[in-house]
Amino acid sequence: MSLTFYTKTGNLKVELYLPDEPALLENFLRHFAKGTYNNVKVLRYIPDFILQTGSPINKGKDNRPADPKNKPTGRFSDKLLHKNPVKRGTLFTINNAGEGDRLETSNMVGIY
Repeated sequence: MSLTFYTKTGNLKVELYLPDEPALLENFLRHFAKGTYNNVKVLRYIPDFILQTGSPINKGKDNRPADPKNKPTGRFSDKLLHKNPVKRGTLFTINNAGEGDRLETSNMVGIY
């Protein structure tokens, strides 16, 4: 499955693959479908390295579930990082709120 981010500076097509954390993928797709990522700022960009975006309040500190009444529960599996190491071209979500590795985050970082 793939989706495309349409931006002022060009389009970004991403492939989605996260069979080990289906609740995280579902939350991300809900955010995408409801427009959470429309008009958000790029919070951090280092050419040829990293892109951070996805904060609904454009500060990188707000993490909201896509559906507050039916939010994902649990935490990321520690085994996930070892099983699927982050490498160039990987888009993954992160939690900047300082409450652990919750599944309900909206922020994301891309390594390219």
